[in-house]
Amino acid sequence: MLQTALGTMTATAEGDAVTRLRFGSDGESVPGTAEERALLERLARELNAYARGERKRFTVPLRPAGTPFQLQVWEALQTIPWGERRSYGQIAAQIGRSGAARAVGRACGAGQNGTLTGFSAPGGTGMKKRLLALEQQ
Repeated sequence: MLQTALGTMTATAEGDAVTRLRFGSDGESVPGTAEERALLERLARELNAYARGERKRFTVPLRPAGTPFQLQVWEALQTIPWGERRSYGQIAAQIGRSGAARAVGRACGAGQNGTLTGFSAPGGTGMKKRLLALEQQ
């Protein structure tokens, strides 16, 4: 678990990359190797700098696990410039699946319309508004 300026987060590292990050605590706290612990400490520092508005890009290596479609969506999300938003439909078109907006929404873990609903992180839509406001600075 990581204590960050954004709240408690659960993160997992395997070897030289972060493989999982989510808001909240799921009770898992696996120490890992010294390399993995150092990587998670670096992740916490970067998240805190982001929350202070001091970081716009993360340098921690990622290796998420998911279906090929999820991985494609998550890769597309990383191309969104700082302070900009994309709809699920726009992401679907970007990955060559123009009819897959709802599937993109599921890959993002949220609903399919442009309202601030469906954000499952602790703090719900309040946290989503906070993150959006951070990127509007």
